[in-house]
Amino acid sequence: KKRILSIESDLSPNNLCDFLSDKSLSKIGITYDTGNVIANGYNTKEYINILHSRIYGLHIKDRGHLFSKTVKLGTGDVPFDYIFKNSFKLKFLKDITLQSSRSEDNYINDIKSNLKFVKKLL
Repeated sequence: KKRILSIESDLSPNNLCDFLSDKSLSKIGITYDTGNVIANGYNTKEYINILHSRIYGLHIKDRGHLFSKTVKLGTGDVPFDYIFKNSFKLKFLKDITLQSSRSEDNYINDIKSNLKFVKKLL
């Protein structure tokens, strides 16, 4: 079975593209962390347009701008509608991971709510 390696990085889309342009890294992709892209102040559309051919993994998480904490899906600043409507551009996407916030009192309901949110987008 062929294994692929992807990295998750907080580099800007342009810097990450420059880094991955090294020929010795041609078989390495990236895991696109939706929440971290927003929290680091990067533009989602630009991120997808620049890196779409290297995105192997999608790490679904919601956060606000400027290093805010992880929040319940749909309550932060991540433009999930845009991401899922443009997911057809991610030709090499192999893995989707859901990371979401959880409350201390009822994390099972939090998980169910976040799964429901994602299923509506798929």
